[in-house]
Amino acid sequence: MKKQKSIGTWICSYNSINLEILKNSKFDWFTVDLEHSAITLDICFDIVSYIKSSSTKLCFVRMSDLNQSDIKRVLDFGADGIIIPMVKDKNDIENIIDAAHYPPLGSRGTGLFRAQGHGDKLEDYIKESYKNTKIIIQIEHIDAIENFHTFLKYDAINGFIIGPYDLSASLGKPGDFENKKFKNAIEKFESLCSKTEKDMGYHMAFPDSKKLKRLLKTGYNFIGYSTDILLFKTQIDVVNKDISNCV
Repeated sequence: MKKQKSIGTWICSYNSINLEILKNSKFDWFTVDLEHSAITLDICFDIVSYIKSSSTKLCFVRMSDLNQSDIKRVLDFGADGIIIPMVKDKNDIENIIDAAHYPPLGSRGTGLFRAQGHGDKLEDYIKESYKNTKIIIQIEHIDAIENFHTFLKYDAINGFIIGPYDLSASLGKPGDFENKKFKNAIEKFESLCSKTEKDMGYHMAFPDSKKLKRLLKTGYNFIGYSTDILLFKTQIDVVNKDISNCV
């Protein structure tokens, strides 16, 4: 099943110049990371507002957990969708959908904030939100793999993205991507997800063009390519090597 390919990156820091450079890059989408960064909700609002006011690219927010209140707030900021970590079972899925969607699909409260044009676009926003609010589930625990077939039944879930480090850690082998149990889990995920129309995603922590090509060839179409901090660090490592070779 052919799916539209898209590549984005994680935003884990806040610097207006770096953000402008990223916005003008070839990335298709960005994810503001609230789980593993010092970004606050205030800063998250500023980043989402900047990207959505000056770009047609999608802006997601990776939540720190399954807190329903925070999910509602970042969607009111105007984020295109959410990425939810450490989802394990269908109860988690149903709670996420409940928080992210208005009745009758969920119980999201009706706010009058940036996403709703401060009241001017409320009716249109609610009407379009059922289709436009994207929910991406991170698959980063073996329980999620075991329950994955049930996740695919929910139409309100748009896609899934593998978090390889946490997934391997849930098997007691953090960072061991050659472990047989880890490979079996990935194979099961790929086999089930590739047969659906839902996005099949993978988050690469470190930039690697060869691995990116392999993932795309395998069928992954929603790839998180490193983070703003690691992209910067990668270039600093190159500079450090150049300096060492010249001194």
